[in-house]
Amino acid sequence: TTISAAALRPVHAALTRAVDGARPSRVCVAKGWVVHGLCIELGDGSRCGAFLENDGSRMDLTDDAGLARRGGAWHEAEAGERLVAVRGRNSAMGYLCGEVHLVLSSGRTLPIVGENASVFG
Repeated sequence: TTISAAALRPVHAALTRAVDGARPSRVCVAKGWVVHGLCIELGDGSRCGAFLENDGSRMDLTDDAGLARRGGAWHEAEAGERLVAVRGRNSAMGYLCGEVHLVLSSGRTLPIVGENASVFG
């Protein structure tokens, strides 16, 4: 049985919307001595990641004012970019990590590096 191109168009459109919704649209990062916040906002508006208060408790990723209070800075993704690799080093003092580098499909790298390399593992 052959499926016509016309019959496949709605399926292709739905799959394209699903993939686009899962791509990062922007990334919010926060750091001090180490990285204490990383929030990835997807094309569908949902967010994943973690932002930590000074006491280590997790913050609500939908609270833009709270992310800004913790020093969050947003970085826009270019159209069609995907996250293809993550590299970094841990933190001996807790929080998320000492440094993390997000590698994007365009070849760009977003480096998020804490200020105190002596506590990186």
